[in-house]
Amino acid sequence: MTKKFHILLIVLAVPLASACGILQIGVESTAAPTADASVVQALEDENNMQLSSKDESLSEEAGPQQGPITVTAWAGKIISLPDGAEFDDFLLLQPEGVGAVGLVGATPELEDEIAGLRDAEPPKDFVQVWGTLVCEGADYGGCQLTVDRMRYGSIMFDPEPVENWRGFLTTSTFNMGKSFIFILQGDFPMWYSIHSNDEAVLQRLEELAGSQNLVEVSGELITGIPDVNATRIQATELEVLGPAVQDVPTPAADETFDPTADWQVLTNELFGYQIKAPQDAEVNWIGPQGFDPAEVPEGVSLDEYFSMLEEQYGTWLCLEIKYSLGSVLIGAPMDDGGRYATCARTGVGVGELTDKEEWVSVDDGMVQAEGFEFYAGAETLESHNETMTVRLENGMRIQYGAAPRTDATYEDYLMKTREILLQIVSSYQSIP
Repeated sequence: MTKKFHILLIVLAVPLASACGILQIGVESTAAPTADASVVQALEDENNMQLSSKDESLSEEAGPQQGPITVTAWAGKIISLPDGAEFDDFLLLQPEGVGAVGLVGATPELEDEIAGLRDAEPPKDFVQVWGTLVCEGADYGGCQLTVDRMRYGSIMFDPEPVENWRGFLTTSTFNMGKSFIFILQGDFPMWYSIHSNDEAVLQRLEELAGSQNLVEVSGELITGIPDVNATRIQATELEVLGPAVQDVPTPAADETFDPTADWQVLTNELFGYQIKAPQDAEVNWIGPQGFDPAEVPEGVSLDEYFSMLEEQYGTWLCLEIKYSLGSVLIGAPMDDGGRYATCARTGVGVGELTDKEEWVSVDDGMVQAEGFEFYAGAETLESHNETMTVRLENGMRIQYGAAPRTDATYEDYLMKTREILLQIVSSYQSIP
């Protein structure tokens, strides 16, 4: 956020350290053109009151933070302030009750990007920011966040390390499933989803959630996925430091940031899963298309057997989701290898194949995807593309990758489509 003068001046100072405490404010989920002056005044009054009356019952360790705070993937909405206000905007942190801070871009380009996201409509209404926060009275509510990185919509970043983060554990319901929540210790109790592929650590999460203990966690942070505030900490280490030295906050769970909130939900009750897809994705449910005559029982005609397969599987053998320059295919266990329906890439062409592996979020855990990048000497998707496959323990198969087209390049796919495909894959959930 920049301070307003008669001559426009972008102030890149980074003051701050205390925080804006717990807010209960009436900003609606849907964006408004400009924040109402009465709401803004109420926010300012409450911020000023809370900044001057911190809870004296906290220990020195958990008291107001006196130095710069490193901000990692904090979620919120950028709200504009009325003409004539001292500042241009502020970041309303999510979930509701965490706080609100002023913000400024570390570069002119980021400052312009922040200005363009004020009161934005979905999917750009929620943002995640990285940077440095100081609370020395230089911006909205006395706190200014200097943003050096930001994500919104379908933008995704590589996983980044989590080293000795301190906070509290609780649980909540998200995407109709149970999520463990890590609540950051300090004046800004930000929410992160937390999980682990280590069974021992996962068991500790179960035991400690809601226990009012201060914990220290290390691992890896994934952002841009359909989980609480579009985050997930994959914990590798979890240590109990002792009883909580501050009350464990419990903001409203339904205010957390979900990048897939307005997507369509696709449910396959026969094979027990649901998955989300953008509203403008093309969705095709596929049933039996053929079979091996050798498996037809004696005394049953080919037509009769095909009718039996249709009655048994309906259109639920395969789900195809086409989006932009790629697709996601979900195949049933008994259809592996295209036994009854084509639910995988059927050909590649002549060119160079490079094996690829990556970890992806599926069904509240991390699983390995394996596949290849294909290159045949040109950059159009017909000659340069990828195909990745995830095989789940129950036999379900998820394949995602680029469509072999001539009107777009592999770079176009990476920039415009791949991140959305990963979000679609990450939204896969098993259901009873």
